[in-house]
Amino acid sequence: MAISKRYRVADFFGFGAFLVAIVNLILINFIILTNTSGSSAFMFYSPAYGVVLGMISLLFKRRRNVLAMWGLFLCLFLIVFQFLMFGLSWTINPRV
Repeated sequence: MAISKRYRVADFFGFGAFLVAIVNLILINFIILTNTSGSSAFMFYSPAYGVVLGMISLLFKRRRNVLAMWGLFLCLFLIVFQFLMFGLSWTINPRV
């Protein structure tokens, strides 16, 4: 009985990482499509939370970590995307 509870906790963390990544992707698409400057703290910090949730879920010895891996890779993509977008936007009009 304790083993099944342990796997449910792993599923919860994996689903949390995936949900954080999907919400961030929806938020980025909404900001791009509506041409607003909706940069909030949630958008910057939540991929790091998703990475932590995904790593915790991967620590459990489970073969079905599909949601954890998707969430982890999507959150890592979001972190790289944000740094590249900021870096590229700063090169357009550099202030001296």
